[in-house]
Amino acid sequence: FVGYLRAQRDRDGNPKEPLTDGSIRNILAYLRAAIKYAYKVGKLDGDPTGRMAMPAVSNERHHYPQRREMLNIARACRNREVRAAIRIAFYSGMRRGEIFRAKVVRGEYSLADTKNGSPRRVPIHPRIAVLSRRVKFTLTAKQFETEWIKARNAAGCPDTKFHDLRHAAASEMINAGFDLFTVGKVLGHKTSASTERYSHLVTERLATAVNAI
Repeated sequence: FVGYLRAQRDRDGNPKEPLTDGSIRNILAYLRAAIKYAYKVGKLDGDPTGRMAMPAVSNERHHYPQRREMLNIARACRNREVRAAIRIAFYSGMRRGEIFRAKVVRGEYSLADTKNGSPRRVPIHPRIAVLSRRVKFTLTAKQFETEWIKARNAAGCPDTKFHDLRHAAASEMINAGFDLFTVGKVLGHKTSASTERYSHLVTERLATAVNAI
């Protein structure tokens, strides 16, 4: 079944669009859930889903927009809220939802509720200090996404995702010499495993570290 989903031709030999491993994994997940439910309600004598092989999917992106790219997108943006969020994301590493709900408390962004379930505070960079005081976010997620897509396309960056600005913040901090532990704390990672995705950015400094012994 998986082989057929990946194939470029159907059973009659006609061309068809092969599915990505991500799409295939989603289809298998739905089938697995249906089979498990059938077993739970007594429609099946056993649960065979333990033998299902789920394709591995890597959703990690390795695009780290430079400051110039961020500024180009911000300048091309016609919506004040989205333009502010672009700069805030780059200079704070916060997610879009976090930017929307963050409260300014004594020169920091205060987040009572985060993805990892723990509150956190993010220092406010001087370049976004004015934005943190003046801009209030009222757009819906759909409105925001529409304006973001228009801005990135106008700037000639059609493949850049808003979340990439969070990765850019991590890249800037690492390139400035800060360790992964500190970067992880700024980004709000609960475990070091989440920050490991940026480990390849520090490889250029490994020789310097070894030579310091």
